[in-house]
Amino acid sequence: MIGKLLIVEDQAIFRKGLIKMLETHSLGWTVVGEAENGQEAIEKLEALEPDLILTDIRMPVMDGLGLAEYVHRNRRRISVVILTGYEDFKYAQAAVKFGAIDFLLKPCNEQTLIDVLQKAYVHFREAALAKERRLADRRATEEHALRSMLLRLPCDEKLVERVRAEYADYRIRTIRVESYIPADKSYRESDIGLLQFALFNIVSELAGSPAPGSRLVALEYDLFALLTAGEPQAGLDEAIVRAVRSYLGLAVAVSDGGTVGRAEPLALAADAARGRELARPHSRAAA
Repeated sequence: MIGKLLIVEDQAIFRKGLIKMLETHSLGWTVVGEAENGQEAIEKLEALEPDLILTDIRMPVMDGLGLAEYVHRNRRRISVVILTGYEDFKYAQAAVKFGAIDFLLKPCNEQTLIDVLQKAYVHFREAALAKERRLADRRATEEHALRSMLLRLPCDEKLVERVRAEYADYRIRTIRVESYIPADKSYRESDIGLLQFALFNIVSELAGSPAPGSRLVALEYDLFALLTAGEPQAGLDEAIVRAVRSYLGLAVAVSDGGTVGRAEPLALAADAARGRELARPHSRAAA
């Protein structure tokens, strides 16, 4: 995991020295850009998307304190380390309220700079891992709700409604594996986990998942649901069938399940994909 660093310093010689030092040490950072002042840095934030800004405190046009304040108010995920002289240290400490994570007193030796950047990298990595865990938890929660909707399992109603609203216009296709142990293959029960993993990867790659426009959810050991924002690309069903047969030697059936916003068609699609006929309530009553 490499962090992106933006160096903001009005002295070109000092900027180049920082870059050279970073290139000769493995600190977890790559320099994605330079700026001579805070205003120039702000203009580059959108394109560069840095994880850390190393900025001088005294610069023309906009100083480091102004830059730290802007970042704090508009782009909270970016960390800031302030470079400051002894005479400006008390002034620079005001950046703490704007989220500055550390300070470097100029002039500083190489080891001091390395120590600060290493500490900043630990901060970045912990924040990135925490974000990944939050995203993973959210995806797991959403998949639980989607699975419950499709298979008519009990689930928190508020969660189901939130997910249904979020994915309402997504189309869903069910993918059923006819058998993980076909007669013409020497697969064993112990191979099923690996086959499921391979099938999941094949379908995800063909559908562009895990991109924003698609989502693949495992419903049961032999049943998957592919969600797409809008109509899936032409020929996707046939491509999935061919690829799974070609790479794994497995036969799969792909069926259209309607949209996520309509729970009953989803339930019907799940039953159809598994080769079962769903008896509607009024039919059972008539019986």
